[in-house]
Amino acid sequence: MKKKFFVVIEKGKNNYIGSVVGLYGCRSTAKTANKLMNGIKNTIKNYLRTDEFYPYKIDFVGVRILKTARYKSLSFTTVIEKDRKYYTANVPSLAGCFTQANTIQKLMKNVQEVISICFGLKKDFEKTGFAGIEMIEVDL
Repeated sequence: MKKKFFVVIEKGKNNYIGSVVGLYGCRSTAKTANKLMNGIKNTIKNYLRTDEFYPYKIDFVGVRILKTARYKSLSFTTVIEKDRKYYTANVPSLAGCFTQANTIQKLMKNVQEVISICFGLKKDFEKTGFAGIEMIEVDL
């Protein structure tokens, strides 16, 4: 069986980062775009084998490029999704940087705070920029 997924891609100086839309925390990094897409396919397969998979529908809302009050010189790509109850935000360049809220307005406030927290804890942050969204097909 084949299934299609959207991947939000960021490009840094040394790495590509891919975050899979609809699968919380499903991400991969690689030195090249081709290696990233192969790695993402394997990551998706492994992710779907775990108990963390959410079988209900998750809608892709969009991607926003955010600046925070604290780190004005940096921009952060933020993937926004909506499940049954909440909006969620994921910042691919900051592994583990997630938040949620019941309204998009509250989510935007929360994501500003969580970026400041996650970035403050990150020792080896590589500045990245939005590179695009690509659809991939994975044999499951």
